[in-house]
Amino acid sequence: MSATLAEPLARELNTREMHQRVNDLRSIDNITNWFYLVREWLLVALVIGLTILFYEYRECWDLSWAWNVPVTLVAVILIGAGQHRLTNLGHEASHYMLFRNRLLNELVSDWLCMFPMLSCTHH
Repeated sequence: MSATLAEPLARELNTREMHQRVNDLRSIDNITNWFYLVREWLLVALVIGLTILFYEYRECWDLSWAWNVPVTLVAVILIGAGQHRLTNLGHEASHYMLFRNRLLNELVSDWLCMFPMLSCTHH
């Protein structure tokens, strides 16, 4: 019975229209991918900068030292999320799917995505 249900689905997935839709999703857009890369680095830099700013001015705002704990936890979570997205971009670049230029994919995947996480894409 399951084979009879899967057969019409397989026919729907093997159409020319479906292949065209999948290939459209695989198109590489250099400008958008540069935007994603810059956005992640700006997020990490903003979180680090705001955290340092908080540490410097906490006493001026008459806040106790206990405020450092939740601010630090939020900063660690946000920086970890940014690093995770950077490694995802590095993964895409290691498969040469981030930019159209192969050398640019290799350079960006290592220098801008993986080396700051103490890793690399090609061993």
